[in-house]
Amino acid sequence: MKTIPDCPDCANSWPVWCYDCSEAHKASTPDGVYTDRLLESEGFDSLDDMLERFIFESVVPGVCKDEGCLGIMEVEPDQDKGWCSACGETKVVSCLRLWGVV
Repeated sequence: MKTIPDCPDCANSWPVWCYDCSEAHKASTPDGVYTDRLLESEGFDSLDDMLERFIFESVVPGVCKDEGCLGIMEVEPDQDKGWCSACGETKVVSCLRLWGVV
């Protein structure tokens, strides 16, 4: 479960964190690796920018969490066990599920 940062800048904008809290969270969790891969693959500089782009979409980027797989594909926003076309496992998680938005 994601925790809300103890930060006055983030208090009114949860689940969108300020840059400092976002960087601290990424550094403290293995999900930060997946976040970095998603941001890079989609061409975003920040988590906030990517959330703003995909928060209301019916299809969002998802990342495979199978060890060693680099699969990134489009999935439903609430997907947490999607099939990966790269490795064949059912370990694809949507970006919104990964970040605790849905």
